[in-house]
Amino acid sequence: MAMLFVGCGLLTAQCAGLQAQVASSQAGVSADQLRSFAQQLPSEPARIQSLQILQSGQGPLIGVARFSASDGWELSVYGATSEGKFVERWHSGKLADSFRVSYPNALKTFSFGNEDGVEFEGCAPHSCPEVFSILLYVPSISKDFVVTSTFGKTAYSQEALLPQNLRYKQALDQLLKEH
Repeated sequence: MAMLFVGCGLLTAQCAGLQAQVASSQAGVSADQLRSFAQQLPSEPARIQSLQILQSGQGPLIGVARFSASDGWELSVYGATSEGKFVERWHSGKLADSFRVSYPNALKTFSFGNEDGVEFEGCAPHSCPEVFSILLYVPSISKDFVVTSTFGKTAYSQEALLPQNLRYKQALDQLLKEH
């Protein structure tokens, strides 16, 4: 799976310069689509820190990480419609304080074999690295899964503990070991 990481500054007039990068990424998003996406984004107090372009069975998706000093981190995933416009398909809402200390490169893609998802991690203020969380969003089922480690004790989101979601819990376990 080819992916393209684009800093938030590239969503303005510099978007045209991405054409060669986007075309070679095979991510399925043209510079015109990226420009259109940037124009469709609502004005919000949270500023875009990073975005990730990925392919899924649903077509091209754009994962966006926003941060505001008052609300912390929020994630969204947008998908292209048949008309070429992008609509929000998922929104995390305000992430827990265990994600508060993070960085733009923490937004990544994660491969589940035949499908890709969005990964994001962070840690709690003044408690890094002892308190941290990892989130996985799976576009094909429109669900997110979270694992939080608090001084070595691990807790999973309720959805991750359901038997039908075992593979996603195992993916969280793998990321937990790599952390």
